[in-house]
Amino acid sequence: MISKGLTERLLLVDDDDLVRAAYRRVLAATHEVMESATVTRAKELVEAYELSRAVLDYRLPDGDGLELLAWMRARGISCPVLVVTGEPDTTLTARAFLLGAQLVFKPAPVEVLVAFGKAPHEAQVRVDVTLGDIVRSYASEHGLSARQTELLVELLNGTPRGALGPRLGVGDNTIKTMVREILGKTQQPSTKRLVSELLERAAEARERSRR
Repeated sequence: MISKGLTERLLLVDDDDLVRAAYRRVLAATHEVMESATVTRAKELVEAYELSRAVLDYRLPDGDGLELLAWMRARGISCPVLVVTGEPDTTLTARAFLLGAQLVFKPAPVEVLVAFGKAPHEAQVRVDVTLGDIVRSYASEHGLSARQTELLVELLNGTPRGALGPRLGVGDNTIKTMVREILGKTQQPSTKRLVSELLERAAEARERSRR
């Protein structure tokens, strides 16, 4: 289903008809909403239309929302994306972040949908796309494991030290060990300095892209 009349298009992907209807009522106030229940149909819509932003369910009948998002990013589609999930998997937040998306848990609060639909395009996830690229490059450059990269993303997100273990599903001693390993590989004196360097790199990349 496509609700028409507005110039900005939003892709809404969820296999639950009732959920899509609920989201549509909120998002149609600011966007022409294109709907899909599958990854396959969503790809057809992505190839047929220019998108302003997208709301993607994580668990879909023929794949998942993050796989769809990775496919979109590989095709140069850098619009803001909101991923919605009911999965209690803490690694999804890091995966979404690295793909330049915001992740929220079901049921998606109305105020989050409203803010996502109304926020200025440039103020949203385009910034995180740059930062996600920087994190991926930095992790590869310094030989960080996938798990260490997830911890790095949590640090960038400002997750309090005491919440890192629960977020990643490990104990505090494991977090301490992982932090030492990351600092050793990156040769940074502290996590604060490490985060600052990544933010500085992202800012420099954004400045270069504007020239």
